This record gives sequence, C-alpha cells and structure tokens, in this order.
Amino acid sequence: MPQNQKNPKSSQPSRGQAGGQPSGRQAQSSGGSKPTASPTDVARALRGVDLPQNKRGLVEHAKKGDSASPEAVAVLEQIPDREYKTMADVEKGVGQVI
Repeated sequence: MPQNQKNPKSSQPSRGQAGGQPSGRQAQSSGGSKPTASPTDVARALRGVDLPQNKRGLVEHAKKGDSASPEAVAVLEQIPDREYKTMADVEKGVGQVI
C-alpha cells in the first residue's frame, strides 16, 4: 500500500491514543515552551488577591499562598508586564500565555 494512504486495519495507534504521540496538554508538558496550568489553576493561585496589581505583585501573591501550583506560578511569570485592574484583565494576560 502506498505511504500516503491510510490502512484502516493498521495495528499502530494513532496520535493521541495509548501508545501514540501525546496530544493536548500532554504534548505541552513533554518539552513544549508553554506552561501546563489551566486558567482555573491560575485563578485558584490568585484567590484573595487585591487588585490592581502589577505582574510582580500577582506572582508574589501566588507564591505566598498555599494553593498555587508551580505550573500556575510559571504561567503568571510569563504574562505581560503591566498593571492588572480586574480579574478579567488577568485572564486576558493568562490567555496570551496558555
């Protein structure tokens, strides 16, 4: 069978299936440059933060708390360096990273 045609009876797993290449967040965590925290992880890390805050203040708040995962802190360390007035502003910054 030519290489460019798919063999429907192939026993090889396809990408994203067990044994195949990882997909989605798994692919990112295996050496991708983007952090793997979800927006929910970041929001949890920022619970109780006073706004407005700059990037540094957000990172420091997350590091001080006990609910911040290292991945959530890594996301915050990569958001644009500016002042965030609302959680919606923070979410936009996070969206530029993940």
